[in-house]
Amino acid sequence: MNAKSPNHSRITGTFAEYFVLYLLSKRGFECARVDHVGIDLLAKDPASGEMLGVSVKSRSRYAGTEVDPINLHETDIAKAEEACTRFVPAVPHFAFVVDTPDQITLLLLSAKRLRELMPGNGPLHYWKMSSAAIEAYRADSEIEVVEYRRTSA
Repeated sequence: MNAKSPNHSRITGTFAEYFVLYLLSKRGFECARVDHVGIDLLAKDPASGEMLGVSVKSRSRYAGTEVDPINLHETDIAKAEEACTRFVPAVPHFAFVVDTPDQITLLLLSAKRLRELMPGNGPLHYWKMSSAAIEAYRADSEIEVVEYRRTSA
């Protein structure tokens, strides 16, 4: 296992935000990175005109920890929902960007769908990242899944 740089967490978070911006922009969304409690991005769907407020959560995983769930606090969800109702008329969404030694996975879904699927009671929830969970996310029409895989060493 190689050690990550002391600045890796910050770099990972910045990369994840710009990665989501890039993919949304490529799909025609008008979008911007924002510095607001609860959301990181604003994006307007070109087809529906719907405004999304996106909270981006990123994780950088060592080999052997790829399937660890993403811990998400109830306050994270509540802050995103609050920002979308008070700051802008937007629908709260979450983007999870997880890198592993051979893959980067992005999951984008509404906070409503997140609440429907995420187990956990009380202040802490767990977003599953097992192979079976990822397969279920791929089959869910309300979750956008983007994966980049390393194909050679």
